[in-house]
Amino acid sequence: MKPARIRRYLMSLANTGKCPICGIGQASTLDHYLAKTIYPTYAVTPYNLVPVCKDCNFAKSDSIMIPDSAPLHPYYDEVDSINWLNAQLIERDEGIVAEFSVSQDLQKSDVCLYQRLKRHMDLYHLNKAYAIQATTEIAENLPFWKKKYKEWGREEFKTYLTELLAAKESFQYNTWNTALLRALIENIDIVVSEEWEPHKENMQQNWIRIYLYLYKELCNNVDSRTSPNYTLVFLGIMGYNSA
Repeated sequence: MKPARIRRYLMSLANTGKCPICGIGQASTLDHYLAKTIYPTYAVTPYNLVPVCKDCNFAKSDSIMIPDSAPLHPYYDEVDSINWLNAQLIERDEGIVAEFSVSQDLQKSDVCLYQRLKRHMDLYHLNKAYAIQATTEIAENLPFWKKKYKEWGREEFKTYLTELLAAKESFQYNTWNTALLRALIENIDIVVSEEWEPHKENMQQNWIRIYLYLYKELCNNVDSRTSPNYTLVFLGIMGYNSA
């Protein structure tokens, strides 16, 4: 088989076109899971070539693989049947933000897998990438969630979130989106609290605080996986201010 055909096949393994590492960026390059500079024997082994986004490829660089703390291989490490990704909602001055971590429960049941997942999150900077995606999602949807909570009531709104979560989990169990939905279901009262209801005279200030928070995170994390979201938020604020 010709090299070009092999490459097309390997790239097609990312069947949604998204990076299988972060689930955010576009899979646009092939990464050597075992770095070719350290493990040259496997440089052209198809099993060692993974389609990823440029940011994940750059983040991993030429890392040495230690068995007990090696990052996950997206096709040979099956962990999607385990609820290992946690999201925590935090109330700050700029609004509700999300932070992500590996479940502490896993540390009690499987220390090795816990260490590998933690290494995976740290190596690819997924904690920050997921937090940025989720915080943007909250900022964009909070008015809608509050409206539906008032229209439907608590139980019906919770049912809506639960059904949405089930649909997403049926496709992939551990993503920033599913972890966020699980956190929303567990913290409905925080999310829809009147304390976070933007009054008309303060709505512009609330959006500006959210934008400044996201802009600060962008300055600390220049990453093409997340920067388009800042652009959308920025344009939204500009549109609101011009209205």
